[in-house]
Amino acid sequence: MNASECVARGCALQCAILSPTFKVREFQVNDGFPFSIALSWKPDAQNNETQQTIVFPKGNAIPSTKAMTFYRANTFAVDIVNVDTNDAQIEPKISTYTVGPFQSSNGEKAKLKLKVRLNIHGIVSVESATMLEEEEVEVPVSATNEAQKEATKMDTDETPNDPASGTDVNMQESKSATDTAEGAENGAPTSEEKSVSMDTDAKVEPSKKKVKKTNIPISELVYGALGAAELNKAVEKEYEMALQDRVMEETKEKKNAVEAYVYDMRNKLYDKYGDFVTPEDKEGLISKL
Repeated sequence: MNASECVARGCALQCAILSPTFKVREFQVNDGFPFSIALSWKPDAQNNETQQTIVFPKGNAIPSTKAMTFYRANTFAVDIVNVDTNDAQIEPKISTYTVGPFQSSNGEKAKLKLKVRLNIHGIVSVESATMLEEEEVEVPVSATNEAQKEATKMDTDETPNDPASGTDVNMQESKSATDTAEGAENGAPTSEEKSVSMDTDAKVEPSKKKVKKTNIPISELVYGALGAAELNKAVEKEYEMALQDRVMEETKEKKNAVEAYVYDMRNKLYDKYGDFVTPEDKEGLISKL
């Protein structure tokens, strides 16, 4: 099939699929891009040799998205290039995208991921640029005193039921005070010092690597495209033409309404209003209409 037959059959098939009166088999229609699109760039500022890789080969499915990784230390540019320049009289370079500015946190080359998209209209563009940085994060897990607090709470919540138990508590307190004094005299750590040391102890888990993502600004330059001033002028012209079309349509509707009124009034003068109009007035009105 040639191009015209392919389009005609595709339209007929799509109409049959959308129409409720026809029942067709469920076909899966895959659109293929007719050209090969490559991405071109320079490795660094010192090297003038341009590297190129085909991102969307000929026959690639539409729509499609590819991701490419670059390692750069400063702002750089990538070109979207048409590889099949011999098949059609078109310019090889389609557009240029400048990625940056950006700055790596460690001062080395940053890892950048570019997302290149081929949309349903067959337009290739760099959708976004993201800088990926790995960070080692230590998550300290402090040995909290929740257990000690709970134990203290349990001790204080126990109320004495009889005097004997109260005496026992006092004896224990005095005994602990005596032990504390002896420990202080002997140079042994007291319970307060122990609690302080336990509070300061903390468990530190092994460092975890976390990927930090930062969006990088992109500037686009499309070759052969209209400039900002030309585009605004074209948009204004479009609005003017749309306004003229609307005025013409409204004028046409008003003319049709007047014409319909004239024909209706003529018929009524001969039929509905005939008994209420003199022949002289009837002739005058008909001549004016």
